[in-house]
Amino acid sequence: MNVFRLSVFRGGFILAAMLLLLMMSCHRENVVRTFPDFTDGAVSPLELSAYASLFGEEDMMEYCRNVTAYYRENHDTSKYAASLLLTGNLYLLNGEYSAAGRNLETVDSLWGQLEGAQKNSWYQLKMSLEETVGDTASLAATLEEYRDAFSGGEINWLSVSEASRYLGDYEAAQTALEEYCEWNPDYSNSAEYYLHCTVLYDSLGQYDKALVAYHQYTVLFDSLSTAVFMHGSNFVNELYEKELAAIKARNAKNLVLIISLSVILLLALVISFIREKSRRLQQRLDQYEKDLADLEEERDKLEEMLSSGPGDEASKVLKDRLELLNRFFAAEITDNYNADAEACREVKKMVEDRTAFISDTRAAFAGAHPDFIKYLESKGLDSPEIECCCLYALGLNGKDIVNYTGRKRHYHDSHAIRRKLGLTEHDTNLALHLRGLM
Repeated sequence: MNVFRLSVFRGGFILAAMLLLLMMSCHRENVVRTFPDFTDGAVSPLELSAYASLFGEEDMMEYCRNVTAYYRENHDTSKYAASLLLTGNLYLLNGEYSAAGRNLETVDSLWGQLEGAQKNSWYQLKMSLEETVGDTASLAATLEEYRDAFSGGEINWLSVSEASRYLGDYEAAQTALEEYCEWNPDYSNSAEYYLHCTVLYDSLGQYDKALVAYHQYTVLFDSLSTAVFMHGSNFVNELYEKELAAIKARNAKNLVLIISLSVILLLALVISFIREKSRRLQQRLDQYEKDLADLEEERDKLEEMLSSGPGDEASKVLKDRLELLNRFFAAEITDNYNADAEACREVKKMVEDRTAFISDTRAAFAGAHPDFIKYLESKGLDSPEIECCCLYALGLNGKDIVNYTGRKRHYHDSHAIRRKLGLTEHDTNLALHLRGLM
């Protein structure tokens, strides 16, 4: 049984005790991770070995580093120091001696803020490091300082026994084991105690005693291993249930978030729809007001035309259209929906009678714009062609006229009109030309 193996076991024992201060702290992704409950601090290295096999050495090291950073950032000095010591022991077990030494120096700088248990752990880690690197002078000084700083049951007598044995003081090592038995009445059930006895008796050449101690160690080791792995199995199940509960909680939060976002999106769509509808309504109102202003202007012109005394046919058409316009204005002024609807029906009826509407439109133009009609007649346009020109002058385009009149020969009529008016196919638009004559 070599010294290094023992130092590993002792370092593991320190590691197990310090896990008390770090259990259920934080996950590497800021999620709480649960470690076994080490509340009594009396977990043997053998138990710790089982837990390490469950988590994996690399995973445990990463966890400890994240815990250390977490407590440093949150200014929790006590737990920060404990996590430094925990990580330092892991460095020592992994052979990273310089890193373990740096952690000891950092904890030493916090000495005035440390609790007694943390100072005790600091000494044990320091002695383990000095023994591992073979610095006997520093180990002797640290051991003496440790014995002065603590007393009785506060001292880890197994650590004192191992340090004394390494320094060659076998009597002090034996005395330390006796002190351990005095302060720990249940020592006969401690596999770690018998492991230290085995190493000490082997160093003293007392091989019979070493063999008896080793036999007792193996018996306790077998029974303890079974208990450890049973506990580890139960812990894995508990960990799984907790992680499953955490996943369910996260899923519930995500569901609430998704529902909230969906509601917000729906409200945004509704608001957008209402705004778009309002915008279009406002555009229709603006157009309605513009059309109303145009109608008022048209009414004034019709009244002026009637006062100038056009022919009987033109006067009748102008009076009918003027009366219809006045009905629209009356409906607008009084906000009378029925009157407005009646006026709309009259307009629809008038427009649906295509032949009458076209004829009345020509008559209206003859009364309102006699020079326009006379000009068209002077150019040799016949009656259908003049009626077509009046529709152009109203603001319709060629496609609108075809759809309204149903004339399939409109293209030929339009070509004939352009020719009679002296327009080539490269000249201005016919509708614009006709409106410019008015």
